[in-house]
Amino acid sequence: MVGAPGRRYGRVTVRDARTSLASIAAIAAAAVAVAVDPEPAARAADGVAFREIDHGTRPGSGDREQLRGRVLRTETGAARVLRGWGLERAIAATKAVDFERRSVIVALDGSRPSTGYRLKVVRIDVRNRRALVTATVRRPQGIDAQAISRPYALVSVSRRSLTGATRGVVVRLRG
Repeated sequence: MVGAPGRRYGRVTVRDARTSLASIAAIAAAAVAVAVDPEPAARAADGVAFREIDHGTRPGSGDREQLRGRVLRTETGAARVLRGWGLERAIAATKAVDFERRSVIVALDGSRPSTGYRLKVVRIDVRNRRALVTATVRRPQGIDAQAISRPYALVSVSRRSLTGATRGVVVRLRG
């Protein structure tokens, strides 16, 4: 029911109702933004903004496996690479990524002696046509299964921020 401003309908004026509706709309918009983007993007100084979408461990082979990284630009390409690297669980995390606007970078650490290690991406830069991913490895906090494993992390980045990264990904550990 639309009425003249200031006119009373019971105890509520039209102005009060419009103000309340505007407040409710603002709160709903903020709630939708949080639901769509629950974790704000991380940005280090002049680095590329990114958001972690998954992390975990996969079984290791015991060989001296090296750090690896890869930019995943399509959903089917992501599924193929992740399946090939033994990261089937991570495929589900890429389903929510809009590959029209974003890419995924996967970082895979070398072999570790237990399942409690965690790889965390702390910075991404683009230099010399490569995406340089800086990560840290957190040691286990308690008792974990004694099995050779490889920690991994998946982060989502804007496609535009990686336009110059045509020569692959370099992953380096800090600390």
